[in-house]
Amino acid sequence: VPFEGSYERFRHVINHELVHVFQFDILFGSRLGSVMQSEFMMSVPLWVMEGLAEFESLNWDSETESYLRDAVINNRLIPIQTLNYVYGYAVYKEGQSIYKFISETYGRKKMGELFHTLKQKKDLEKALKSTIGLSIDQLNREWSKSLKKRYWPLYDKKDELDLIARKLTDHKKLGNAYNISPSISPDGTKIAFLTDKEEYTEILIISAINGEILKKIARATQSATFENLHILRPGISWSRDGNKIAFSAKSGKGDVIYIADAEHG
Repeated sequence: VPFEGSYERFRHVINHELVHVFQFDILFGSRLGSVMQSEFMMSVPLWVMEGLAEFESLNWDSETESYLRDAVINNRLIPIQTLNYVYGYAVYKEGQSIYKFISETYGRKKMGELFHTLKQKKDLEKALKSTIGLSIDQLNREWSKSLKKRYWPLYDKKDELDLIARKLTDHKKLGNAYNISPSISPDGTKIAFLTDKEEYTEILIISAINGEILKKIARATQSATFENLHILRPGISWSRDGNKIAFSAKSGKGDVIYIADAEHG
């Protein structure tokens, strides 16, 4: 079980993994040893497993709220029918939201009933129909409708970004996938952030005035020093005078806090 230094996140991870223990026990019981060879296991969508583990260990949190709000307002919500064949972050967060909807609409006990019924019928569509009376298509329609009712009113209240702000980075021009986890210098003139520019995760410092790249601080995976820069929680921080930045990275068997010169790297 990974420990990142935060006991609160550690509690979440332990509870998350314990949910998986109970899930596998319900679905496979004493046949747990043959789970990976089971065709049934391969047919259970990842969101069914990971979504419940997230919901039971977190219930609801600001990270998931932010993700769902952005997905709905920007029309990026992945339908359940497609989510069945998706892997990655969306599976965890959207799955968590689906279970929240089931719990609030049909009662918390229905989540456990779903797994017991899934064991019997070995088919998600049939299990959902038997448990909450909805097909996958119907569940997707009702779930997405509830999210739209929740988040669409917020769209009317927000300002259009291109009217109140100016984009400093463009991942399409850079040819990368993300520019995330920004940290602004104390004087507001520089921004340090994570990017996957040139196929490697890097920490860059750019001008907060015009977006010019000022310095590359670190690049992951090229040495044991920076094996992993923790994409979601890099913990980038500036010194009070703005001359240094601190960040965490996986190095060897554990994590290390690095302090780098913001001017010379």
